Amino acid sequence: MLLPGLVGKDWIWDSTAEELARAGYGTVVWNAAVAQLDLGEPTAAIAELCEGTLAMLDDLSLEKVLVCGNSLGALLALGFAAENPDRTAGMIMSGCPGLGEKVIDASYFLTHDEQEVMDEFRKQMFYREPESLPTELIEEGMAMARHRPTTLKLLKVLRAADAYDTVSRIGQVACPTRLVWGEHDRTTPLENWTPHLRTFQNVELHVVAECGHSPMIEKPDEWMTLLMDFVRQVVPGPGNDGAPQGALPRYAEDYSS
Repeated sequence: MLLPGLVGKDWIWDSTAEELARAGYGTVVWNAAVAQLDLGEPTAAIAELCEGTLAMLDDLSLEKVLVCGNSLGALLALGFAAENPDRTAGMIMSGCPGLGEKVIDASYFLTHDEQEVMDEFRKQMFYREPESLPTELIEEGMAMARHRPTTLKLLKVLRAADAYDTVSRIGQVACPTRLVWGEHDRTTPLENWTPHLRTFQNVELHVVAECGHSPMIEKPDEWMTLLMDFVRQVVPGPGNDGAPQGALPRYAEDYSS
């Protein structure tokens, strides 16, 4: 199960999902949880996202998954794994917030023009922006974030990430865990997480050199090597023990719908 961040949307997982499907592993790309949030108590937002994710897995009759998240998707993966140990085979996190970072100033979207927003987004997300990243994909994410009802949802989730008891959740994660972090992640610096590594019950840390917030975009080859190695360790081979084969339906919605 591949979980994108707030602005990245599901396109950040395109190549990852394709490689997993080619290897015979079932994949679900899930960004619909934010679309389903109400605007109630912000501190309940992460719990709501976990509940929506669990309902999606039930809908697809998936009993146990490896969860893989980037940015806010990593925080959702952490919460899901902590709350649903019987449904989580393993967890991969990259660029996870929740330890006091100012991940994205959502008000910036409303007070600056589109080019300024685009430039700030690139500066925060990438150490060296990949030449192959289509501008249209970032513009799609920016358009989503500038939609006022969606921005209110994003603000709710950002406040929830700040308020979330991330440290206690770390200690509740029992499954094998791999952290894949960009060496130069300006958004969620690795040094915020290193003091808490010993709290995980079963964790490996891999630092990707010359990389920012999203290794799957900036260093896709290294990312896939680390991901596939972990997948083969914790997930039954395709066709064995009931492991799903091939690509499952992409379960994604536009946040602003």
